[in-house]
Amino acid sequence: MFTKSLAVICMIFAVGASACGIAESDAPKEHEAHPTEPLRSSESNIIVGELNWSSVTALATGSPERTSSKAVGYLRYENAEGKTKRCTAWLVSKDVIITNNHCVGTRAVAESARVSFNYEDGVSSSNRIWYSCPFLLKTSQDLDSTALRCAPLNDKYPGEVYGFLSMAESDAPVNAPVYVIHQNCYPKPCTATKKYSPGVVRNANYGTYPQLLHDADTEDGSSGAPVLLGASHQVVGLNEGNNKSLNRATKVSTLRAFLADVSL
Repeated sequence: MFTKSLAVICMIFAVGASACGIAESDAPKEHEAHPTEPLRSSESNIIVGELNWSSVTALATGSPERTSSKAVGYLRYENAEGKTKRCTAWLVSKDVIITNNHCVGTRAVAESARVSFNYEDGVSSSNRIWYSCPFLLKTSQDLDSTALRCAPLNDKYPGEVYGFLSMAESDAPVNAPVYVIHQNCYPKPCTATKKYSPGVVRNANYGTYPQLLHDADTEDGSSGAPVLLGASHQVVGLNEGNNKSLNRATKVSTLRAFLADVSL
């Protein structure tokens, strides 16, 4: 098992910026953006056995996995102490993203939330596009879940550009193949581009509230990532932590109930 803090590469996006992203001169230099302390999510992610992930750009063009990956993004925010942090977030509708409460859990932190869905290998920092997602719709510390609404850019919401993920109607069973799309890299310092991690469900009903355990590799910054069922490519979990040997995720049935009163 590795315990690592990862490099954070971020830019501040302002609503109304051009579609090609903010000017590179306006963004923090990469060495200035690395936090000196572990990310909050460094407490909650784990490599199971040997590292097994790949860049999403290595996925076959037009494959369901590659299509799903487009709706997942690099979430940048400032915590209550004003320190720059990162997690992963994903689109559940044209303008709503889902992440963990331990990433964004208050309206004050939500105001700083920015997401880039093209933070991938082969895309330069000056060409990354950032959406502002400052509107806190709902959050739960108990369920470690948060929903944020994003503002449009050039009259288009992010889901109209990148698509969005659908949630499964039922929870995933034990041994079901799954995969996680998340923003990560190793070893540090490095650029946390979008990664694809395959795995299987090891436990379908874990913990004090229903969670699933999976063995898809995650790391610092994977918090908030979607766990997708390999067969349907629908979300079956919200990645959030580990039990010291496997990764934990909020089950889709719990997530659906959490989102019900915000019409999602």
